[in-house]
Amino acid sequence: MDNKVVTSGAAIFDGHTLLLKGFLNEDEATGRNILTGTLKAGALEL
Repeated sequence: MDNKVVTSGAAIFDGHTLLLKGFLNEDEATGRNILTGTLKAGALEL
């Protein structure tokens, strides 16, 4: 095992109603993690 974190997507929920609002694909989820600082290394292609 190489201690690698792989994100294949994410679900988006409304924080007040707890209703499902949509999904992020793998690229969107990885970009979100890089921008928010929850992922410490990676590349974001613009």
